[in-house]
Amino acid sequence: MIWFISVLVIVIAGVISFCFTKSLKISCYTLVVSGIIVSVISTISVNIDIKSKTTAIETWSGTVTEVYHKEEWDEWHPPWDEVVTTTDSDGNESTYTVHHPGYWEHHNAINKIKTSDGGEFSITNLPDGKVANDNYINTNEELAAYYPVESPSASIHFFENKVQTSYSVFKTNDVDENLYQGLPDYITTTQNYIDVDRFIGFNSSGEANKLLSEKNSWLNKSIPDPEKEGKMRSWKQVNLVFVNLGTNKTSDWGYALENKWQRGAKNDFIVSLSTDESGKVLWCYPISWSESELCKIEVRNLVTSKTLSDEESYKQMVTEVSDIIADKFVRKEFADFSYIKVNVSTKTIMFDLVAYIIMLLLWCGFLAFSDTAYYWKRNRYR
Repeated sequence: MIWFISVLVIVIAGVISFCFTKSLKISCYTLVVSGIIVSVISTISVNIDIKSKTTAIETWSGTVTEVYHKEEWDEWHPPWDEVVTTTDSDGNESTYTVHHPGYWEHHNAINKIKTSDGGEFSITNLPDGKVANDNYINTNEELAAYYPVESPSASIHFFENKVQTSYSVFKTNDVDENLYQGLPDYITTTQNYIDVDRFIGFNSSGEANKLLSEKNSWLNKSIPDPEKEGKMRSWKQVNLVFVNLGTNKTSDWGYALENKWQRGAKNDFIVSLSTDESGKVLWCYPISWSESELCKIEVRNLVTSKTLSDEESYKQMVTEVSDIIADKFVRKEFADFSYIKVNVSTKTIMFDLVAYIIMLLLWCGFLAFSDTAYYWKRNRYR
């Protein structure tokens, strides 16, 4: 529809031009210029609209591969002379020399880490609340104490996800997530540059999430790409997440989480569950785009047999589920959803329509009141 409106506006602009000028040449120029303007408006607005609908995030896992520290330093810039030539209004040139004195430039200390999943990060705020500056950190070893090489890392990345524009692909229609208050939000940020909380809703000291980070890094270790000789890729390409939705919740809370999180990113494997007061798991609902149903069944059977009463039971669950993922998980290829057509929103169509109307009004005003239009009208009757 947006393209039909665009063509219609171009034709209207040409007709208006001909009505005012009775000139086929000017009308053709109008068609060309208005076509360019309309194409630019449509292309920009449609691309922004589609990008806003299809841009999604996913979490990658890897390890810290390098830490780099460079002490602060002062750089001396020696004095120099600059020859300047100027020309006055009469065309006379004059040349003179400007002397620039030398000066010192201070460079702050540099603290960076590199990871296998997220690239390079400049470190300013340290995990213990301290600030990395000229006074602290002072060596690679001090920086490595916060970010040890080979320690787990995670990072947030963007990808195109047409699926989220089509509720029918993932939505459980008889469950409205808005009726289930307290559902956690999807993971969109990292902490301390390379940490992600993927053990959500548990009364945990943090050790289970630390172990989960290690398992995610292991599941995503680099291996030779069997399809591209000489290249490396992530092993399982998975992001394992655990979500405890609370005590004595019914299983439809799992469906509500699936709707709210839109079944997660293409690499997510989300283990949602609820327990009773003693920690016994009442139900488990794995959420994933993976078509490996056996993987989901084994995870569900394992987790529903658990009683999660302390940190050790959390860590045991994380370890055992990770082993199943390593053995059974196969990531869904989102290229399978390339058939989904993303429609332009009504808001974008209305925005373009208003822009076109303004453009036509301005063009009518120009033709009606400019000296050029008056000249054309006068010469018609000579």
